[in-house]
Amino acid sequence: MTHPTAQPTTHTPGPWTLSAGRVITTSDGEFYITYASDRHGNPNFKNFCALDANSRLCTAAPALYAALEAVRAKIALGPLGLLDIVNDALALAEGGTKP
Repeated sequence: MTHPTAQPTTHTPGPWTLSAGRVITTSDGEFYITYASDRHGNPNFKNFCALDANSRLCTAAPALYAALEAVRAKIALGPLGLLDIVNDALALAEGGTKP
């Protein structure tokens, strides 16, 4: 039995927008940043300011990714290893692991 070659999964291109209720809208549709509740209905996530900040960070992900790609294309490996840092971050965003 042969298996088809797995194709890499790509993220939904930006821009993504954030609206009330932590709803992120993309060209593929909407998704929600939410929290789990315990069996009594109490939220497991207590820091709602952080949840809002996480929502903003998720919304910015495509733009941040594009910026890192642009930086990678323009910089050379310097004494601080900037290119290695950028490549590691992009690898994580692409589903890889940090070496």
